[in-house]
Amino acid sequence: MINSRLRVAAGVAAAAAFGIACYLVVHTGRPIAAALFAPAALLSVPLFASGRPPRAEEWRALTDNVTRFRTAGLICFTMAVVMHTVAVAIRMDTATTSGVASLGVAWWVVGFTLVPFTLYYASRRAMLEDDSIDN
Repeated sequence: MINSRLRVAAGVAAAAAFGIACYLVVHTGRPIAAALFAPAALLSVPLFASGRPPRAEEWRALTDNVTRFRTAGLICFTMAVVMHTVAVAIRMDTATTSGVASLGVAWWVVGFTLVPFTLYYASRRAMLEDDSIDN
C-alpha cells in the first residue's frame, strides 16, 4: 500500500506543480500553460489512495460505488454527446450555439471527473477478487 512518506512527497510535488501552473497562467497570459494542471492532478492521486487493503465485508459497498459512478459517468458523457449534437444541429444563432456547446463541455468535464473514482473503486474490488496473494 501507499505509505505516508510517498503521500507527503506526492502532495508537495502536486502543490508545487499547481503553483507553477497558476503562476504561468496568470503572468504569461497564455492559456496553454493550463496544461500543467494535469501533472499536478496526477501527482495528487496517491493522496486519495487507501492505506489498507479492502475487507471482504466491503464487497457490496465497492460494487455499489462502481455501479453508481459508472452510471453517472455514462449519463454525463451521453448528455455531452447530446449537447454537441444539438449545438451542431441548430447552427442558427451564435449565442445559442455557444451556450449549448458550453453546457455540453460542462457535462463532459463532470463525466471525465467521475472516471478516476470509478477506477479507484473498481481497483479496490479487483483486490478482493485477486486471491493470488493468499496462496
